[in-house]
Amino acid sequence: MSLITRCPKCVTAFSVGADQLRAFEGLVRCGQCKNVFDGYSNLDAPLPTLTETVSPSSTSSTPSHFASVSPVPPPQVMRSRQSDMQIQSSQPAVESFNSSLEPTLTVMGESRMRGNMPSDVGRDMPGFMATGPTPSGVASVLWRLGVLLALIGIALQTVYVYRNDLAASAPILRPWLARACQTVGCDVQFPKHAERISIQASTLQQNTRIQEGDDVSTFKLRFTLQNRFDKPQAWPHLLVLLTDASGAVVVRKVVPPADYVPRQLIDTAFMSQQEANFVVDLQVKGLTISGFEIDKFFP
Repeated sequence: MSLITRCPKCVTAFSVGADQLRAFEGLVRCGQCKNVFDGYSNLDAPLPTLTETVSPSSTSSTPSHFASVSPVPPPQVMRSRQSDMQIQSSQPAVESFNSSLEPTLTVMGESRMRGNMPSDVGRDMPGFMATGPTPSGVASVLWRLGVLLALIGIALQTVYVYRNDLAASAPILRPWLARACQTVGCDVQFPKHAERISIQASTLQQNTRIQEGDDVSTFKLRFTLQNRFDKPQAWPHLLVLLTDASGAVVVRKVVPPADYVPRQLIDTAFMSQQEANFVVDLQVKGLTISGFEIDKFFP
């Protein structure tokens, strides 16, 4: 026989079979709001006690309280392992019962639906309500420890990759980063932006030859560097080109910072907006120098 049960959450009525309720101890999932509720305790009418055979004529018409129920999506009742049960239609089915048999229905109440309610009694949870196994205390601690170690590794890798930018943005961190780099064989360098370094003035002065007939000419290259970057930078390399009277390059010389920066400044940075004057000694053998060019770069 078909019964009418109503979802207590969305107040939607459903037509369900007594055998379905009996197979799953009354558990029904609402087809509208997906709420799982006790179908027995939410019946629109009490269960009848059958003491005589129901005649076909008495079941040919739909009861008045069934007719007022509008069609709604059928509830989802869990399929059992023994049989593939289908959801019955909204029209009540006619069944004949032997007058000597009475249905045996056991209503266990909300204790069948395990959760945080005081009425929970530890019964097996239906398949559609089951959750995964809860990790043990040791597994939970190991999992959290692994996540923490992974986060620490990511943080250290980020500091290693961006150590130069961190030192430039926060100079107070430079000594700590330098000491940390010594343990892994790296170094902390200053920013290198050659386009933000300008050569303000430069002159090439030839010295007087020491003795007559000497074919070695010595020159003094004087120039001024300015750091127009908003942060300290490394000292740049210099590229010096010496040309003859026709303008052809006859000498090309790379001058590293150690050859023009004073020893007391070589380990310091080229500070922001700083101007510094330098002198470089050059020697040329057997050539006549008429002009020069100077540029800066970072290798």
